[in-house]
Amino acid sequence: MSDAPPRGVPPVGGAPLEPAPTGDPLPDDEPTLRNGVGWSLFALVASKLVSFVALLVLARILVPDEFGVVAAITTYLAFLEIASDLGVKAVVIYEQERDHSARVQTAFSLNLIVVAVATLIGIGLSWPVSAFFGLEDRHWLFLLGVFSLTCTGVSNIHDGLLLRELSLGRRVRPQLARGVVQAIVSIALAAAGLGAAAMVVGVVCGSLAWTLLLWSMTTFRPDFTLDRAIARSMVAYASGAWLFFVTSWLSIQADVLVVGHQLSTVDLGVYTMAYRLPELLVFNVAWTLSIVAFPALARERKRTDSDVVASTVGLIGWLALYALPIAATLAVLGQPIVDVLFSSRWSASGPVLSGVALAVAMLTVMTPISDAAKAVGRQWSMVVIYAAHVPLVVAAVLIASDRGPEAVAWASVAATIVFVVALLAWAHVALGITIGRVAAALRAPLAAVAGVCAVALPLRLLLQGDVPAVVLLVLGGLGAGAGALLALRVLVPGTLTAVAGEAGVGDVVARLRGRRSRAA
Repeated sequence: MSDAPPRGVPPVGGAPLEPAPTGDPLPDDEPTLRNGVGWSLFALVASKLVSFVALLVLARILVPDEFGVVAAITTYLAFLEIASDLGVKAVVIYEQERDHSARVQTAFSLNLIVVAVATLIGIGLSWPVSAFFGLEDRHWLFLLGVFSLTCTGVSNIHDGLLLRELSLGRRVRPQLARGVVQAIVSIALAAAGLGAAAMVVGVVCGSLAWTLLLWSMTTFRPDFTLDRAIARSMVAYASGAWLFFVTSWLSIQADVLVVGHQLSTVDLGVYTMAYRLPELLVFNVAWTLSIVAFPALARERKRTDSDVVASTVGLIGWLALYALPIAATLAVLGQPIVDVLFSSRWSASGPVLSGVALAVAMLTVMTPISDAAKAVGRQWSMVVIYAAHVPLVVAAVLIASDRGPEAVAWASVAATIVFVVALLAWAHVALGITIGRVAAALRAPLAAVAGVCAVALPLRLLLQGDVPAVVLLVLGGLGAGAGALLALRVLVPGTLTAVAGEAGVGDVVARLRGRRSRAA
């Protein structure tokens, strides 16, 4: 398969997913970015399918107030999990060393100390954080959830080693185990009447399964040595990576934090339920790609004649071609989607979904820039950009909070637009990723969005209220897909051929034809 699209066809993302190395070649058996993406997407689809089925079941067992409680707790745990890493796992990936050297052993010991401290801090903060969300009577659930942090933290380095080697096929098993165990425990306990506690216990059990499998399937065993000189040498990159994780998390979660503090747990439940599908279908894909892109770009950086910019722009284009049409469909069909999938109990989440989907999509498409910054050691600049975005989101959301969750979602969209413009300006200056190259990469994705809106939006406006929600969802979904494909074929001819080529469709067809000819 050629690396370039057919003649006369502009590349969807400016570069193929697996650019041909011109410097130090990788060994023939070394995992590649393409294989890593394939395994990661498989793990994502499988684990998130389990999570989505569990969500559909739990949405019919629990009420919005209980989902709001769980949303507050999981937000707190997500922050603690980031804090417990302190960027040490990122150092293991960034340094690209082989085997289990003294630096890896020191990284484990350093990480273990951080996890222990973070656990104690998490226990100590559980009461004031529950008060922040107005959930003092559920303080014990925040306390219980901290053990999820401990379980995940002690396997940080094991996970980092798999990511360093791009061993994503092996990483599938703990990912699936985490999702399956969490789903089974949560549904069983919710059906038994435990309410919000069911989901918290499920999270803890899923994290425990994740850790046990990672330890059992990797050969790394710690000797608990801590070389202080090595530890000091890791601090510069690790601290920047950690602050990047923290500020980016705050940037993404700022709207949720404000809703949880300013509004009721019912409003928080409505808002987070609206977040579920964009997170599941859009942002999780970017997160999965980021898991692969960071070590792959870090490896690309070490080659003598690498082109990190071309690889980054290529990732933006391919990611946008998936994320933007999906987000546009969610935005246009938000109300019937919520009514059909989650029941009329969650009808208030429909209008919120439209705004949330757009904000999540914009953040998603820009994630390869963050990965490139980390890969070339420019994470401190990203810290500044994300840190500036946090007060912007908080201010916008606070202004809109009096008008409810829907207004909060659209305020988040406005703040995200400002953030994206600032990020692109920085990438242009610091990384050499020009606005023109990004615009070219987004040509096909934006054409697909235009096709979705041109067909699905009129259908929704004409049929909503006159036909059952499930009929509107089916017709609107089919119309969105058809509109996107037609727009790509007409406005950016050759894109679909390029997509099929990158997906290996042509190779599959050729093999099938070869089998048929041999059989004949």
